[in-house]
Amino acid sequence: MKWFSFLLFIFGITLSVIPSVPHAEILAMLNYESKPQQIMRREGIAIIDVDPASENFGNILLDIPLPPDLVNHHIFYNKDASKAYITALGQSDLRVMDMTRYPYRIKKNGVPECQVGEDIIFSDDNRT
Repeated sequence: MKWFSFLLFIFGITLSVIPSVPHAEILAMLNYESKPQQIMRREGIAIIDVDPASENFGNILLDIPLPPDLVNHHIFYNKDASKAYITALGQSDLRVMDMTRYPYRIKKNGVPECQVGEDIIFSDDNRT
């Protein structure tokens, strides 16, 4: 019985010393649009749980609607992932999402010299 108590004591000490494994969500952000022939068009960004170990795996956790006439194209993140930049086809607008504040806020920026929002390149210092 003494050995059992001793082993139980050692087991308790071991559990208290081992750091707990931190759990972080694995989320994905993607853009979506309804099919062109649909009368009620929907454009938006969905945040989906892609962690296979999560009980919410595959579920949309957040739906961020965008204007139905927008043809959102790509989502780019700056180097520290504090902002997401959403490009649009056929429009000279660039939308910027502040990823540091929830609920996420999207600001529309006019870029008149750009006719097709395709790609974004960030400077090494993350300022431009």
